[in-house]
Amino acid sequence: MLLLIIIAIVFLGACIYLWKGIDANRSSISEMEAMKSRAAQLQEKIDQLEAQSRTQHEQIESDEQLIARESEQTTISIRYAEGIQRSLIPSEQKIRNIFEESFVYFEPKDIVSGDFYNIFQLENFTMIIVADCTGHGVPGGFLSMLGMAGLRDLLPKYYSHTHMPTGEILDKMRDFVTSSLASTIEGGDDTMEVSDGMDMTMAAISADRRMMTFSLADHNIYLGRDGEMEKLKGDRMPIGRHPNQDKHFEEKSLVLKPGDMLYFCSDGIQDQIGGPDDCKYLTKRLSKLLKENAWKEIPEQKKCISKEVDDWKRGYDQVDDQTLIGIRIH
Repeated sequence: MLLLIIIAIVFLGACIYLWKGIDANRSSISEMEAMKSRAAQLQEKIDQLEAQSRTQHEQIESDEQLIARESEQTTISIRYAEGIQRSLIPSEQKIRNIFEESFVYFEPKDIVSGDFYNIFQLENFTMIIVADCTGHGVPGGFLSMLGMAGLRDLLPKYYSHTHMPTGEILDKMRDFVTSSLASTIEGGDDTMEVSDGMDMTMAAISADRRMMTFSLADHNIYLGRDGEMEKLKGDRMPIGRHPNQDKHFEEKSLVLKPGDMLYFCSDGIQDQIGGPDDCKYLTKRLSKLLKENAWKEIPEQKKCISKEVDDWKRGYDQVDDQTLIGIRIH
């Protein structure tokens, strides 16, 4: 009897063990099916995200291609504007045809320049103009075109004058620029401000090369003579809106001597950041540079000045348009 009870208990335990195993196996299968369902849902989300990613990537590629095409068209337009601007600015050779010993250092910051220069031969004078417009690049380029248009209209009116009133010419240029900008703004062009304008050198060298009359709108002229360098200063106001805009530009005269070196420039070199102390080049260094090179032959002067400026700004972006014209008087 005891043996039968023991056998029954063992049999019952085996049945219970087998039942639990079957139940656990059923649970495992259910969990596996749940995991498979979750994995399928996750894969579906991954597929959706991949599809979205492909769509976004295709859109980005399309946008990049559109931007590249627009950028290319903009660059072509700006290059075309550069060609127009360059055609209105005399070549170095043209200036050399008038002043045999001369050079032009002209380095725009961008494709088009806010600096411009020009030379006009009148009956009794050769006019030399260097201008630095507000800003650089396209905005400066538009202002430079405005300035060049004003000069081409104004200077021929003085063709046969025996005295060149450079101060009066700057006064009239100021009226022209301020009225033109005011009209532009009233016409709805919000890219311009009434306060925009330009700094300008206006110099008239007599036909016999013995006298220079000049007026300066926030510019300087450098005179190299007998081993010294003198900075000729002008009015501290621009061709444009200014608190002193009702004041006339002063006219000055200088008797020239054979061997004099005249330098006409914008402020781009002086404002260039660089050097070992991360600072502006400034007029003091420029005056020293010109003094050290004024006695050299013209090609050597330009080479030395160009190297000095390049060395100074090495590792730094050019901050503004740079213009420097050198002329030796005979």
